[in-house]
Amino acid sequence: MHTLNRVLTALMVLMVLVPPATFALVSVNQREAAQESLQTAISSAVYTYSRQGTLNSIIGKGQKLKDKGGSHLRELELQKMDIRHQIVVQRGVIDFVSKKYHIQLTGSGVVATLIKEEERRLVRMVRANYFGQSIASISASKKVVMDALNNAVSGGTPSVDADVQQAQMRFLADLKAVQRAFHTLPVLEKKRDEILKQYRSADKDFTTGETLVQRSNDELAEIQRITMDVHDQVLKMQGELARIDAKLRSKAERALIEKGLLDPSMIAQNQKLMNASPGFHWPVYGRVSAGFMEASYKKFFGVPHLGMDIVVPQSSPVYSAADGVVFLVRDGGLKGYSYILIGHRGGYATLYGHVSQALVVSGQDVSAGQEIALSGGAVGKHGSGPMTTAAHLHFEVIRAGVNVNPRSVLP
Repeated sequence: MHTLNRVLTALMVLMVLVPPATFALVSVNQREAAQESLQTAISSAVYTYSRQGTLNSIIGKGQKLKDKGGSHLRELELQKMDIRHQIVVQRGVIDFVSKKYHIQLTGSGVVATLIKEEERRLVRMVRANYFGQSIASISASKKVVMDALNNAVSGGTPSVDADVQQAQMRFLADLKAVQRAFHTLPVLEKKRDEILKQYRSADKDFTTGETLVQRSNDELAEIQRITMDVHDQVLKMQGELARIDAKLRSKAERALIEKGLLDPSMIAQNQKLMNASPGFHWPVYGRVSAGFMEASYKKFFGVPHLGMDIVVPQSSPVYSAADGVVFLVRDGGLKGYSYILIGHRGGYATLYGHVSQALVVSGQDVSAGQEIALSGGAVGKHGSGPMTTAAHLHFEVIRAGVNVNPRSVLP
């Protein structure tokens, strides 16, 4: 038994020195299938969580999932290594005995049969020795086996009968060790499978949490970038509003003169009329889902709501709220934010957000009620951007570079 113990000790040392990957117990195909399944589950989980709260709360949920999954993964990693060691040791016992005696030990049934044969043989040998029978009475085939077993025994110079009997007992002990290994392996492999199942679940939690945190942070950064871009464009437009105002004033004067409603010589006396604020109209008609500076909007998206959201179906016509000149048409593409910025008289401007298609271009004159775009806002659609949960038009009114409540100018 000392030889077997030394072999088991050597196998344990080998397991510590050799990387666990050397003893990978899952095939490449199985790993690839598991990874594909994991990614599908993660995508589904991320979508589910992303629909369950504000960006900040999603980040919090993601961080909790990540921490929980990471802690569980570390525990399971140790369990995986331990169970792998135990499995390799048991397989090593089987391999060692097979090579030592040059026999094929293919299963517990084979080993059980060998053990019965060797026990009967050992009993016959003990009886023969007890009754004084010599080793010569043993059949030639059995003697060959005894000689082979005898050669495996070292130290001392016992008698022939004692030598053979000791070798026979050693062989029987080795077979019983193999039998225990065959009985233990299924239990260890079942435990390994349970650990791997838990590991995949913990890995999904960790990866889902990590993805939620990263995506939410990226989304917050993108929202802030979009907000700054819109703000920069509004500031740029301020320098153009005086020119836009003069252009619109001249257009209005010509229209009144052509209709005989204004005497050209009386223009100077009618400055009060010409300086009047533009008459605004609703760009679309629908339910207002989020008003000006809505608190819930800032809580959800992390930025103030500088306009109002009007619920209309995707691709509904959007109309200019007043006469004006298109200052900017921003096409955000499939993932970005698309909007139209129009300058009006009196230092006013309007913004039409989440448009799926613009029907005007920068520098174009537009009249009140003219169709300028098709609405959007449906999640994942062209021009919707990240600041949306459903189809609608985002409408802003700006005066002298400052957003005002659109309801203050709408009829």
